[in-house]
Amino acid sequence: MQRVLGLVDNLLDLVLRLTDLLLGFTSATINLAFGDRRGEHEHTSFTFLGYTFRPRSAIRKDGSLFTSFLPAMSNEAIKAKSDELRAMRIHHRTTWSLNDLAAWLNPKVAGWMYY
Repeated sequence: MQRVLGLVDNLLDLVLRLTDLLLGFTSATINLAFGDRRGEHEHTSFTFLGYTFRPRSAIRKDGSLFTSFLPAMSNEAIKAKSDELRAMRIHHRTTWSLNDLAAWLNPKVAGWMYY
């Protein structure tokens, strides 16, 4: 176990040096996330480009469930979409027909669904 932790530390040092050179990241902005569910870890998820990666349930081809490290929209991104929807003030568009509302909202909502 100590050998594995030593290798992880060496790898983390290498990643920190490379990212500092290439992207300007510091050790304060990089956290190691453990995706396994076998034990308590400080970091079990991370957010990257609006997606939160964390252990989630997934379905195998045979239909059984297992835990996998999968992405989904981050809480910050969900809040931003919620704020954007609230700013559209749909409840004030009482004179519009349902078809008009659908034509106005569908392209935006379809883009969010592909997120």
